[in-house]
Amino acid sequence: MNELAGMPIASAVLFFSAGLIFASLFSGIRSSKRIQESLESQRYERAKFAWRQRKMQVDELHQYRSLVDELKVNLARKSSELSNAIKNYDTIRSSLSQLEGDYLEQKEHLHRQVRRNRMLNAQLTEVIEAKAKLSALQSTNHSHDNHVKTPVVPINHRFSNEVATRPLIISDRVKLRIPRTAENPKS
Repeated sequence: MNELAGMPIASAVLFFSAGLIFASLFSGIRSSKRIQESLESQRYERAKFAWRQRKMQVDELHQYRSLVDELKVNLARKSSELSNAIKNYDTIRSSLSQLEGDYLEQKEHLHRQVRRNRMLNAQLTEVIEAKAKLSALQSTNHSHDNHVKTPVVPINHRFSNEVATRPLIISDRVKLRIPRTAENPKS
């Protein structure tokens, strides 16, 4: 039995063990190839995923750049509109200041006119009162002194020697120069 099918047993065991070694080597290579292939496929999937992420980031970056460019254009337009609005505001403000100055000047002029009119009204009232007192005084003089000679005023508006022109003071502000006879001086 030393020979198995014409082969010595030691050779058969060696042949069998060599087959096992080759089989384990081939299976190790295959398994290492499988592990390597699985690692490479994982790396490929990771690289593919990273590439997709980078592509999405690049697309987003392009969108952001276009948005930034659009915003820059809008900013330039809005800044020009703002500068125009500021210029319009300044012109309106200056014209408003000028109108306010004109208004205050007209208001002061109106107040001066009102004060002047009040003063003239007061003077006119005093003159009217003075004329009323004078006419009352003249009517009392005419009724008591019928024999008194009335002054004759010449056409050249000069008074005769009998007429005095001392002022008749009726109020503090109104002094009237009323011709009176020299015989009847009343103060």
